Amino acid sequence: MEQGKTVFEKFGVSKVILFGSVADNLCGEKSDLDILVTPLSNDKYWEFRHELEEAIGVQIDLYTENDDPVLVKKILSRGEILYEAQS
Repeated sequence: MEQGKTVFEKFGVSKVILFGSVADNLCGEKSDLDILVTPLSNDKYWEFRHELEEAIGVQIDLYTENDDPVLVKKILSRGEILYEAQS
């Protein structure tokens, strides 16, 4: 995920959490990457997603704290932190 670090920094992302099949080691060759990104404003969603997919070369399913609160809480409690900004 080192390739995505510049994208995270550009958009002011503080945390990226991996979940889903890749996090559970159940992924196949064509699996996408399920991530929760915080914070990310709705108006930057598509630009961020495009730039990150270009940087890492993998299709992503992108979630933010603006998505379903029950799902976000589950991801936060079970997901794996891929990136956390330095304070």
